[in-house]
Amino acid sequence: MTKRANLGKPLERAINTQHDTYEALGLASCINIPTPYRVLGRLMGGALKVAYTESGHPDYHVQASRVSFLFDAKHTDETRWPLKDLPQHQADRLMLHERHGGYSFILLDIGATVYLLPWSLLSVRYRVWMAGIAARGAASLTIPDCRAMGTAIDGVDWLDVGLSCARSALGLGA
Repeated sequence: MTKRANLGKPLERAINTQHDTYEALGLASCINIPTPYRVLGRLMGGALKVAYTESGHPDYHVQASRVSFLFDAKHTDETRWPLKDLPQHQADRLMLHERHGGYSFILLDIGATVYLLPWSLLSVRYRVWMAGIAARGAASLTIPDCRAMGTAIDGVDWLDVGLSCARSALGLGA
């Protein structure tokens, strides 16, 4: 893995810990979807040298209160998050999940705040960018964009916000 690929590891560890709590409390079933890889050998110090065997899916599938969630966790140390950091194959999977009645989103850690960005809103911006017709500056999200499009959450405790957003978007009762 490259150094850049490891930037989101602390966020992922925090989400995994939060998911362990959800499961221990009986609130959700949480699955972290690893990117398939093949071990090529060992490096000095025992680290593995790997090659990814296919493109990675979104990071998490969670089932809670009769709602199926699919999301990817993203992190940036910058004040902008480039849309190019969401690969097309992941965007396609988020869209497909929603097409089949699930709720998809990006959990974005930017500017010391984590935002839940619903795919239904983010996808509009993403599709315009992918089509090459985005206005100047629209190839990334700023913190004000995240505030307008999504919901700031407490740490990585996203479940209550996610359920509220999903119920509203999917027309489900409380």
